[in-house]
Amino acid sequence: MCQKVSQTENPDLISEAKRSARQEPSIPKVRALDGIAGWLWLTAFALIAGPSLHLGIALFGDLPFIEPRNTVRGLLNGYSWYWTSAVGIATYDFLARIALTAGLVYLNILFWKKKRYFPRLFIFFLVVQFGSLLFEYGLARNAPPMSVLNLAYPVWIGYFLMSQRVKATFIR
Repeated sequence: MCQKVSQTENPDLISEAKRSARQEPSIPKVRALDGIAGWLWLTAFALIAGPSLHLGIALFGDLPFIEPRNTVRGLLNGYSWYWTSAVGIATYDFLARIALTAGLVYLNILFWKKKRYFPRLFIFFLVVQFGSLLFEYGLARNAPPMSVLNLAYPVWIGYFLMSQRVKATFIR
């Protein structure tokens, strides 16, 4: 038959059982969200791929277009207004992409070091990038309509403003 254990027979066993029943989990809820996980992996991928993408477009897309011999050739062939405005847009795009590349390299450092001010600077970077894109579309005469991909800017800004994971990883 079962014997009832009294406190006098084994007090250590009973007090240990009471302590373990009263213990709360040692990991708070906020710390469970800490770290690079979830949607932050998509941000990490964009931060890693972004500098090479912007630099590649600047060097292989814009730079050959604004090369002086191509500009002179365009002006000599009678494309004066169109050609000079297109070269101006390409020059602006080249300089903007170089600046964005430098910004992404700096944001990469802040992201992987989990610096407290990364989310604010990333939001600022997204606003500047979107503003640069709108300015470039405004310069172009026959610009294509804005892409659906540009809807990603407000989504990512909202994510970085409201996400508990972002706050747990970078802010707290």
